[in-house]
Amino acid sequence: MSETSVFYYLDYAATTPPSDSAIQRMTQVMESYWGNPSSQHGRGALARKIVEEAREEVAGWLSCRPSEVIFTSGGTESNQLALWGTVSGMRAREAYPRRRQILLSAVEHHSVIACAAALRQQGYEVQFLPVDRQGRVSPDVLAQALSEYTFLVSVQWVNSEVGTVQPIKELARLSREAGALFHTDAVAAASVFDVAAACSEVDLLSISGHKVYGPQGTGILFLRRGTPFRFPFGPGRQERGRRPGTENVPGIAGLAEAVRGLRKEYQLRGVHLEQTRRRLWSALEIRKLGLVRFTPQQESHPGILTVGVPGENGDGLVVALSQRGLQVSSGSACRSGEGQPSPVLLAMGFPEDAAMGMIRFSFGQELSSHAVEDIAKRFAATLHAVRV
Repeated sequence: MSETSVFYYLDYAATTPPSDSAIQRMTQVMESYWGNPSSQHGRGALARKIVEEAREEVAGWLSCRPSEVIFTSGGTESNQLALWGTVSGMRAREAYPRRRQILLSAVEHHSVIACAAALRQQGYEVQFLPVDRQGRVSPDVLAQALSEYTFLVSVQWVNSEVGTVQPIKELARLSREAGALFHTDAVAAASVFDVAAACSEVDLLSISGHKVYGPQGTGILFLRRGTPFRFPFGPGRQERGRRPGTENVPGIAGLAEAVRGLRKEYQLRGVHLEQTRRRLWSALEIRKLGLVRFTPQQESHPGILTVGVPGENGDGLVVALSQRGLQVSSGSACRSGEGQPSPVLLAMGFPEDAAMGMIRFSFGQELSSHAVEDIAKRFAATLHAVRV
């Protein structure tokens, strides 16, 4: 059997494989419940029931009210809807236009950065909070930046490129005390961390279906009751007037089914992933490949290990590694192939040379001890080949 006849999918941070139960549920709904949930006849009512049952399942996962769950097309829409929706909602409050400052971490996902750039063009003050060498926002940094003009703070819970976990609870508390709303992008966090605990602290929280073993094209925005919010791009009848467009009934049902499976033993899953990551790093380190570790040793996503290969191009390495059966990435899928060093790594203070050679391993609980050793062996062989 050749080396590449067996491949290892190590890009879970880009997308997770949909669970078998999610696929089965989606198939069932497409075959039997294909009505438009906005229709008033019987078939429409059946589709609407599927959506609302899914909403209740998600609300149970988040420990919130079903009315606080908005179904979207994914993490990007959830993030941008959170920012634009709160801006539109604030315009109807007495605080507008006095509160016009938005605070973001310097390592946010591109969907948030792009949205903030558009808001800046509309006259809002956007300030980026610096991070330390671990990629974290210090609560002291946020406390100094908050002012009577701040109305929204958005800090990604887990960074999808390096796995850094932010002190969300403390950051949300400081924002609340300053009278500002707090949003967190939980796309990379939701598969292994307690999202219910996070929802008890924040005002808005974004989730992507295909990062939690659900289907692509689905997402969730948690919107705390009472949070200033209006759909910013015209009227919408669906999702209680907070988003237009016919609901993706099969996708929503599949997402709910994935969530149902995800809720089981998530803490044990995290322990297993952390053990696997330690073995993988040890297997790479012992081969003396000259790697730079970007993922923090502590307080990071247990299923992400991001390293740097100084002097090499990450995008080129991804192709070479794929030829040896290792399917990894050179960072966020949204910026894959750009040929530029990761803005996240530069914000963390890493040199451009190391950042250009970024490789991210991200995996699920299916990865075995035997596979880890084989992965390290193939990785080393690839580096030796490209360095010749």
